[in-house]
Amino acid sequence: MAKKKTEGGMKKVDAVKEAISAGMLKPLDGVNFVKEKFGIDITPQAFSTTKSQIKAKEGSGKQGKATKAPKATTPTGHDSMGGSPAELARSVKTLVEKFGAGAVQDMAGVFGE
Repeated sequence: MAKKKTEGGMKKVDAVKEAISAGMLKPLDGVNFVKEKFGIDITPQAFSTTKSQIKAKEGSGKQGKATKAPKATTPTGHDSMGGSPAELARSVKTLVEKFGAGAVQDMAGVFGE
């Protein structure tokens, strides 16, 4: 479903992108920016939702579909969790390279709960 264009011809999603580019990350700041610059009325909830959708499509936001962690494998390629400490460290390194250190810390935190 395509986003509706406003009277001026700009799509709301494009106006939200402009607001984000201008550093307006809080919904109320973004709503005010969009209203002042483009004359478009948008609710804070709509701004927040659109911002989340934009971030998810860009792949840089915290939200979006979770991806599955890769299976731990030994250097021979066999699925295994019984490898040596060095092999397990390589698996953790692979996770860090794929998801980032913060995400791997969050993953490890699950086991401490």
